[in-house]
Amino acid sequence: MNAPILDDEMRSALEPWDGRTWFVEKPSDFVRGLYRLSQIQAHDILKKGRGLTNWEAGLCQRAYYSYKPASGNVQHWLDKIEREKCSGVAG
Repeated sequence: MNAPILDDEMRSALEPWDGRTWFVEKPSDFVRGLYRLSQIQAHDILKKGRGLTNWEAGLCQRAYYSYKPASGNVQHWLDKIEREKCSGVAG
């Protein structure tokens, strides 16, 4: 029997983000104003990005709430999403 190529979870991750849903709960000890560069980048993508998928929005939200520096993989995806979804968007 062949497994489906996309299960419901993956299908949902690839759907367009509605711009309002937060997939990551804000940590109780999160302090606005004390940001790493990756947090600022993630926040800017969430504000200015056009056509983000639920997965891309979730990744940006996790980066935004993270106190740790972005890993190489996360930074790669933030840079890629920013290039693809934020280019030409006036801020």
